[in-house]
Amino acid sequence: MNENSQELINRLNLLLEINTTINTTRNLNELLNKITNVTSAVMRSEASSIALLDENTNELVFSICSWKCK
Repeated sequence: MNENSQELINRLNLLLEINTTINTTRNLNELLNKITNVTSAVMRSEASSIALLDENTNELVFSICSWKCK
């Protein structure tokens, strides 16, 4: 198997890991942390974040960051 194929397999396995976490955890922060960390790895990015809607203010709030939130 060549290096590109192995890299693709590794990235797909990370996505499967997110799927497993989604189906097995009830803790939202744990789930969101896992998603940001795995997404950063799959996308080969230095950081990722998730913004959630604050229904009281109708604003997006960055609640989970795989790097330093500002």
